[in-house]
Amino acid sequence: MAPFRALGAASAAAAVAAAAVAAAATAVAATPTPTPPSAAAATVEAATAAGVAYFARRCAEQRPLLVGLRNAIGQGDLAAARTAYIASRPPYEEIETLANVPVVTPLDTRIDARPYAVEGGEDAVEWQGFHEVERALYRDASLQRAYVATARLQASVETLCGVLDAADPEQFTPSRSWDGMIALAYEAPAKKFSSEEETWADASLMIFRHNAIGIYSQFAPFKDAGMDPAAAAAVDTAYARLVQQYNWVDPDFRFNATAGQSRPYSGVKVTPRRRLQARFYDLAVALVAARETLEGVSDAEAEEEEEAGEDDPLACSAFRAETLAGVAGFADQCVLQQAALKVLAAAIEGGDVPAVKAAYTASRPMYEQIETLAGAFEAEDRAIDARPYAFAQGELSPDWAGMHLIERAVYRDGDMAAAAAGTAVVAGVVDTLCAKLSSAPTTPAFVNAALVWDGILALSEEVPAKKISSEEEMWSDLSLLIFRENAKGIATLYTPFAPRLSAVTRAACDRALAAIRSAFERDIDADNEWEAGLDFRAYSTVGTEERRLIHRLFYELSRAMQVAHGELQAMASSAHGGLQAMASSA
Repeated sequence: MAPFRALGAASAAAAVAAAAVAAAATAVAATPTPTPPSAAAATVEAATAAGVAYFARRCAEQRPLLVGLRNAIGQGDLAAARTAYIASRPPYEEIETLANVPVVTPLDTRIDARPYAVEGGEDAVEWQGFHEVERALYRDASLQRAYVATARLQASVETLCGVLDAADPEQFTPSRSWDGMIALAYEAPAKKFSSEEETWADASLMIFRHNAIGIYSQFAPFKDAGMDPAAAAAVDTAYARLVQQYNWVDPDFRFNATAGQSRPYSGVKVTPRRRLQARFYDLAVALVAARETLEGVSDAEAEEEEEAGEDDPLACSAFRAETLAGVAGFADQCVLQQAALKVLAAAIEGGDVPAVKAAYTASRPMYEQIETLAGAFEAEDRAIDARPYAFAQGELSPDWAGMHLIERAVYRDGDMAAAAAGTAVVAGVVDTLCAKLSSAPTTPAFVNAALVWDGILALSEEVPAKKISSEEEMWSDLSLLIFRENAKGIATLYTPFAPRLSAVTRAACDRALAAIRSAFERDIDADNEWEAGLDFRAYSTVGTEERRLIHRLFYELSRAMQVAHGELQAMASSAHGGLQAMASSA
């Protein structure tokens, strides 16, 4: 590929681009393994400052790595650009331990947010950072977009380095350091293990490794700041076991690898994932215990509640018949869900693992349609379908339950007793949900058109912005089931509203839904019947181009539904305004 050296770069830079790439590659290869600061702080404040100073050094090391990345991209060499991208990732994956610090949080969004963290996902102009570069290089093979994204990323990192150099003690407090350590130690096993990190680059192991290094870098200075020696030793042991387990999972590159190299995460099977995940949870538990032995380090501050947004004109009584028609479809699905859970419970009791897995698969479609309306029953949704990361302690939380607990028990652990107990809990919650759905016609406060369309828009964006990573059905490999049924759920709620839309908008929505079905039937899951087939292709076998297709089609659906939503809001607002005017004149 020929270089495209323009794009705002100075002409002199073009002349030395090749030399810069070579120099960057040499520097990358020589990048030393990050060494956490020594435990030599006498107070918790000094320990905090020592940890921040380490991150300031790592941020300084981030700068030349991004220069090397941008130069490699500018030379037009995709392979070299991808190598430089991987090499550029480690420093920030350590620094993100303190992403919870208020002055860092908005920068973390600009540097490392995945699309689902930004309203509008990849369509949002605000979305930027490493994952925008990753998408450009690995999914789209677009060096031009990667170049522009890297330039934006460099500006954000410069600001971050200034913040870390300043090390404002009002911002970087002991409590926030510990909040960040513990949160990341739980987030890695509860969320990142789904491969949502580096979805396109397949470099999640590198993320885990440097998250662990970042956590330990902030912990180490506290060992001489009044921490109980036994508690400190427990963290050291947990960290050492994590390193040992990592080396078993990634024997070719190991924990001390330079330049960001790691084994492709897609090749890591269930057992090694489970064992490495367990070591992260052990580290999190040890950190929680160690924190309790320190004076002057309080628990996490309560988060302020967000103020409610502006009233949606659809939240009034507009489109009541259309709303209830969609809910009625979900009430029917809920009855089927009750029956499927009984079959699953019987299969678990029988103890035949293949039969249990078949029954589990058959029990999943119904709720994955119903969840489109989860905003109307958040408590039930949390109890039925929450993934571990929805809880502060992940899988260790006593409140975590639902279908994903059953999935883990069946596919990861082979624990039929846990699967039976989990199924009983879900069945009880589903009974409650079915009662709510069936009583919707006589309970006006339960659901309105605003909730319906909030659900349609949220889910049509969540699939490409988040679920595409395989975070859904991580252990069962059934993400294609989720995507198919999510599309059906969106269609169930949308269809009653379709006659109220303009012909152009309705055609766009119908076309987007039909395109998803066609892609599944023709390419993505061709051997599985769309309406009721349960012989789903394993998502781990779905390649980048096919994932890219799913991603594009769901975003097209999301955009079409956004236009439909706007039309309906305008209709509802006009009708509501007319009623208000009539009331005023009377």
